[in-house]
Amino acid sequence: MNKKKIAIIICVLLGLQVLSSYTQNWHLTASGAIPGNHKIIISQDTVYGNAAIYEDTMNNTFGAVKLRKKLGLFYEFGGHAVKESPDRDMPFQAVGFENDVEEDDSYVVGVKVNRDSNITSVSLGYHKKITDYNEPYEFSMKDIEAHPDKYLVEEVKDGYALFVMDEYTHEGWTIRGFDKEGNMVADKLFSAQPRYTNW
Repeated sequence: MNKKKIAIIICVLLGLQVLSSYTQNWHLTASGAIPGNHKIIISQDTVYGNAAIYEDTMNNTFGAVKLRKKLGLFYEFGGHAVKESPDRDMPFQAVGFENDVEEDDSYVVGVKVNRDSNITSVSLGYHKKITDYNEPYEFSMKDIEAHPDKYLVEEVKDGYALFVMDEYTHEGWTIRGFDKEGNMVADKLFSAQPRYTNW
């Protein structure tokens, strides 16, 4: 072999070595990028790749995850938050996390609905702050329709709802679940636990 071919081979090998140090955490599938053995339930395209809700049936947990897209083909784990699935007496459980504050689509909220709750849609937001958490209040999808700029609403798919927002807000942690008629079934007011609202 001549010296030119040897130099090309050495450059290619060095290039592959450098590339492998960058790509060792890149995966061809989104679920492969999440540490452990998980199944992705819902995903949504974002400016950085994907946001998703995944399930770990071995540990009875679920989580929300950020997956960066690399070279348009690979996925890289970008952070996540994990919660236990809701207990029988809980209507739902929510998990959320914020990352890369300067990046759009940086706040992800995942909601897992209890199968027996009759919740078919979930909302984030509020137009009127509730100060007394023990005081019953009336609320339905009609309130959301009257104030559409204050709420995000997602249908429950396979027991989950996924929300992607640009930033964390107090409104983003006010969560309500509705039945198919649009009646409120449950809520999670800011800094409180999820509860049924059959008062």
